[in-house]
Amino acid sequence: MAPLRAAVLGTGFSASIFQIPFIKALQAGKHVILEKPIVTTAAEARDLIDIAKAKGVTLAPYHNRRFDGDFLTVEKLIKENKLSDLSDFESRYDVSANWGLGEPGGSAGILYGLGSHLIDQTVALFGKPSSVYAILANGRRVGHPDVDDSYIVHLRYPDNPVIVTLRSALHSTTTKQIRYIVRGPKSSYVKYGLDVQEPQAIGGQGPLSPGFGEEPESSWGEYAYLDQSGKRHAESIRTETGSYLGYYRNVAEAITGKSTLVVTAEQAEVGIQIIEAAKKSHETDTVVKL
Repeated sequence: MAPLRAAVLGTGFSASIFQIPFIKALQAGKHVILEKPIVTTAAEARDLIDIAKAKGVTLAPYHNRRFDGDFLTVEKLIKENKLSDLSDFESRYDVSANWGLGEPGGSAGILYGLGSHLIDQTVALFGKPSSVYAILANGRRVGHPDVDDSYIVHLRYPDNPVIVTLRSALHSTTTKQIRYIVRGPKSSYVKYGLDVQEPQAIGGQGPLSPGFGEEPESSWGEYAYLDQSGKRHAESIRTETGSYLGYYRNVAEAITGKSTLVVTAEQAEVGIQIIEAAKKSHETDTVVKL
């Protein structure tokens, strides 16, 4: 197979230059893999989408955590109807970190960082919400007080009763971080711990190493349900194997026409719309309609 001509672009969150290298690459006829959240505003995202369509090239947001094992597990449970008629869906990405988050403005803050991952996963599961309510905070009291290092975002949907809650904090020191709490009247899934691929890579493993992306049984989540008689059952559910390599395989197949993108630029655009709405909600202390 002939080599694929693609530009993989990752850059700092500088709003003044954010779009320029991406536009040049797309206009040069290159397929582009673009680091999340791709740009700062939904209007900028739409510009890139339009250019990519006009040039007939692929614009692939690098939302690699769509290929996290824990998300793949939740997605599978929902698709298999083992988690159905959901009442509430809570997704968290908490860490203890001393990261600097820049000065106010542009895409500063953790909502654009870790938040964009959780928002993207939620868009994949439930689509575009009808309303957003958010609280942003500087929980560590580090850096500029207006730059968020924690957030709570609530999403509601027009034709789905589920209440989605997304949370991140950089001041969580617990040894067992909550990842998912997903509940309906007759089933639930609770999961602790983050995907293993990043620490495995930092430890020297590669995507082709034996066991890469596989989570130990001690970290599997609990799936509980009521049977037809109302009796409760609970079991550990094996976490699906995470595969960031699967992201690149999907992009390659999309470029060659063998498949369609799992993570689309249009979904990333919706994600940025949610971020913008969340910031407006926090500033005005109101529910923002989308």
